Amino acid sequence: MDPLYVALHYFRFRKFDQSIDECTRILQENPRDQAAWLLKLNCIVCRTRIDDTEFEETGLAEELMNEEVLANMPRPATSLRKPQSASGNGQGSRPTTKSGRPVTGILRPGSQIGRNDTFESVLRTGRTANSSRPITSMTGRFVRLGTASMIANKDGTFINVSRLNLSKYANQSQFARPLFEYLLFSLNDVRLAFQLASMATEASEFKDCYWKIQIARCYMRIGLNREAEKQLKSAYALQPSVTTGLLLSKVYCAIDQPLKAIESLRQTLTQFPDEISLLKALGRIYENLNDFHQSEICFKQVLKRESVDVESIACLATHYFYNDRPELAQRFFRRLLQMGVMTTETLLNIGLCCFNAQQFDLAIDCLQQAITLAEDEQAADVWYNVGKIALATGDIYWARQCYSLCLAYSSDYAEAWCDLGVLEMHENNTDQLGEYGSSLNAVKRALEINPEHVPSKELNKRLFNLLPKMNQTTRSTIKSVILKKGPSGFGFNIAGGKDKSYFPGEFGIFVTKVNDRSLIDVTMEKAVEIFQNAHAYASANKPGICPITPRGWNSGSGRDCTTDYDCRGPEKCCPRGHRYRCTMPTENHRPAEPPLPGEDIDPDMGVTPGECPYVPPEGGTRIDRCLRDSECRHGKKCCMGAVGLECMTPIHGGFPPTAGGHVPAVPPPTNNIDPGMAVTPGECPYVPPGGGTRIDRCQRDSDCRYGKKCCMGAYGLECLRPKRRGNGIHRPMPLNN
Repeated sequence: MDPLYVALHYFRFRKFDQSIDECTRILQENPRDQAAWLLKLNCIVCRTRIDDTEFEETGLAEELMNEEVLANMPRPATSLRKPQSASGNGQGSRPTTKSGRPVTGILRPGSQIGRNDTFESVLRTGRTANSSRPITSMTGRFVRLGTASMIANKDGTFINVSRLNLSKYANQSQFARPLFEYLLFSLNDVRLAFQLASMATEASEFKDCYWKIQIARCYMRIGLNREAEKQLKSAYALQPSVTTGLLLSKVYCAIDQPLKAIESLRQTLTQFPDEISLLKALGRIYENLNDFHQSEICFKQVLKRESVDVESIACLATHYFYNDRPELAQRFFRRLLQMGVMTTETLLNIGLCCFNAQQFDLAIDCLQQAITLAEDEQAADVWYNVGKIALATGDIYWARQCYSLCLAYSSDYAEAWCDLGVLEMHENNTDQLGEYGSSLNAVKRALEINPEHVPSKELNKRLFNLLPKMNQTTRSTIKSVILKKGPSGFGFNIAGGKDKSYFPGEFGIFVTKVNDRSLIDVTMEKAVEIFQNAHAYASANKPGICPITPRGWNSGSGRDCTTDYDCRGPEKCCPRGHRYRCTMPTENHRPAEPPLPGEDIDPDMGVTPGECPYVPPEGGTRIDRCLRDSECRHGKKCCMGAVGLECMTPIHGGFPPTAGGHVPAVPPPTNNIDPGMAVTPGECPYVPPGGGTRIDRCQRDSDCRYGKKCCMGAYGLECLRPKRRGNGIHRPMPLNN
C-alpha cells in the first residue's frame, strides 16, 4: 500500500503521531516529496493548534502593562471589569470564581487558573527571549506550546526557519498557508509569521481575506488591538465569515467594549443565523455582564440547533439551580451523565440538586460517588458542599469535620474559613470578640470585591458609628495615665509628636489619633492589655491596699476607674462587683501586734502556710479580690476561686513545731519546696487575664519543678517563677503594697 495513502488515512482519523511517522519515512527516502512535507506540516499544526477565537480573561500583568486604557471609570453595564446585573440576579445570589467571574456551568480559559494578583508577583515573572514583556497568562501558554512541539521531534524542529526564503513561499499559496500556521501556532514565532503574512497579502494585491485575518491574529498576539480591528473589518468587508466575527468580538472584549462585541456578533448572526459558535460567544459575554436572562436565551437557541452541546446544557443547568429550580437543573445534569460526562463535578451537582429537591437518599449516593472520583484539586469543593449539606441537616460536628477536610486540601478556601467562623460563634468561642479594627478591615475588603453587597454596607455603617467612640475612650484613658503619672513613671517614651505615642518594651505598639475615622493601629485585645498593665503599674506605685470585704467598699467616691490615678487623693481603683471603682484603701502596713486567732503567716516569707483548695472554674468575667496572701486575714490565703483570686481557708496550715519557735534550718530539697507545708517560697507574679476558656496546667506548688510556683496566669493556673525565691534560707519580705 502506498505510504502516503496510509499517512492520509491516519490524518483523517486524527491520529497525527502515526501520520507524522509515515511522512518521516517518506521524507527519509525522498526529502523533496512536497506532498509528504505538506502533510507532515499540517499534522504538526493540528496537534498543537488551539482555538483562539474564544475570549480569554486578561491577567494582572496585562492590566498593568496596558498602555491603551480608554476609561478608568466605565459606565455601568458597559464594562467586563465591574459588571452590573440588569436582570436582578446579582452577586449576592450567584457566587463568583477566584478571578471574579460569575460561576457558570463550564470552565473556560482563565477561570480555573489560580492567579496571584499582586504586583510583586508580576515583577518576578520571567521574560520572553525576544522582548522584556512578562510571560503572562496570554503569552505563557503559547510559549509552552512551541516548546512542546520542539520536544516532540527527536531532531528538534521540523523546519530550520533561519534558512527560509519567505518571499519565495509567499508567492506559493499552497505552501504559504501551512507554513504560516506552523510558524504561529507551533513555533509561536510571531515576527516571522507576520513577515510571511505581510508578503503574502502584498502578493495577493490585498484581496485575500485569509491573510488579513492572519495579520490581525499577529496584532492580537502583540497587543495591538486597534490595528487588529482595522484588519478584521477590512476582511469582513471582503468576505463575511464566522471566524472574522468571532475574532472581532474578541478584540472588542480585549479593549473592554462588550456592547460593541455584542453588536458585532449579532451582525454576523444575520448572515449566519444557525451558527452555534456565534450564539455561544454571545451567551458567554452576557454571562460576564451578569445578564443571565439573555444568556439563557442564547444557550436555549444553541440546544434547538444542537441538542448535545455540553456547554449549553451545563450553563442552563447552573442557571436553573441558582434560580431555585433544582428539579430542572437535575434533568440537565442527568442528561450530561447519559451522554458520558462521568466526572466528579457532574455527580456533585446532581447530589446538590437532589438535596435541594428533598431527595436525600439520592443526594447521599451521588456525593459518595463524587468523593470516590474526586482528585486533590477537586476534593476541596466536594467536601465543602458536603459540609453545607451536613449543616443544613443540623449535624454541626459532621459539618466541622467536612470543612476541616476542605481546608486540608485547599488552605485558601475562603468560604470554608467563613463557615467555620460562624460555627465557632454559635458555640460562644468568641476569643477575639470586640476587635472592631479587624472587623472594619475585613468589611472594607469585602466592599472592594462587591460594592453593592447590602449586609457589608450596613455593617460598615455600624462600625463607623462605633469606632470613634471606642477610639476616643482608648486614647483618652491612656493619655490620662501618661499625663498624670508621666512617661518616665510608666517606662513610656513619647515619639512622633502629640498625635502619636509609642510604648516600648512590654507594650511595643502604636496608639494613633483617630478623630478622622482612620483605621486604628491598636486592636481591642492590645488595648485591654494596655489597661491591665497600666493598672498593674499604678496599683504597685500608689500606697494602700484595696479592701477585701464588701464592708470596705462603702468608703470612697465610687467613681468608675481604670487605674489608681483616675481616682482623687489617696483613693485606689479597686474591684467592686463587675467593675472597678474608686475606693479608700486600707492601711499600708499590718499592725505591729500578735496575729489574730487562726492567723498563721510566716513572718519571713509573707506567705500564709498551707495549700490552696482547688475550686472548679465557673467562667464569665474574672474578678480578683486579692493579689497576695498578705491581703487576707484570719489565716486565709489568696487562692484562685471560681471567678478569680479571693481569700480562702487553706486545706492544711501551720509550720511543724520546733523547740525554739523558729523554722528549722533543714537542707533545701531539690525542687526548693518547703516540706512542712508543700508551698514554694516566694510570691506569685501578677499576670493580666487573657480571656477565653480557662485551662489549668497545675493545682498545687508540688506539681511544679525547678523552684516554680503554681500561680494564676493569663488563661489559668500554670507554673511560674515567683518574684522572690528563697535558696534554702527564708529572707524577710516587706508586707506593704
